[in-house]
Amino acid sequence: MENIHAEDIMIHLDRYPHVPHWFSLRQAIIEMEKTQFEVGGRKSLPRVVLVFDKEYRLMGMVRRRDLLRGLSPDAMQESRERKGEEDPGIHRDLRSPNATTQGSIEELDLHAERMVSEIMTPIRVTLAYDKPLLEVANFMAINDVSIVPIIKDGAVVGMARSTEVLHRIAKLIIPPDEMQR
Repeated sequence: MENIHAEDIMIHLDRYPHVPHWFSLRQAIIEMEKTQFEVGGRKSLPRVVLVFDKEYRLMGMVRRRDLLRGLSPDAMQESRERKGEEDPGIHRDLRSPNATTQGSIEELDLHAERMVSEIMTPIRVTLAYDKPLLEVANFMAINDVSIVPIIKDGAVVGMARSTEVLHRIAKLIIPPDEMQR
């Protein structure tokens, strides 16, 4: 079996979209929209924007669906209700017949100014750069994550994604002629 490690399949941190925690949702969306990877000859879009503190330590990540939820007053209200929090302000159903397109855009624009730290998911797990491919796959499965920060010498150096993990495993277990069918 090929000797593949986390660092061999990770996307280096300098190629991954990342923002400081005080950036707005709008700024995070801009970073996500302008980023595209080429990994192993295949093009891919980022799934998350990484969020760092002022000392450049990884705090969390913001997924695409987090950004959509952060822009949607309805989703934010439902999330607050599930957590038992009170409604802090405006709430309007953008789907209602009374919601004008201009009003909806203005509300989106307002919500786009929220800080990413308000909606980010804190980092729960990390993985060492020298972990073998199968350990990376098992780690992702056990921890129910599709992306994991890779650590080397105490610092985040990249992100391993389930896309690349599965792709490398597929190359190991599926003969090339079967992949062509």
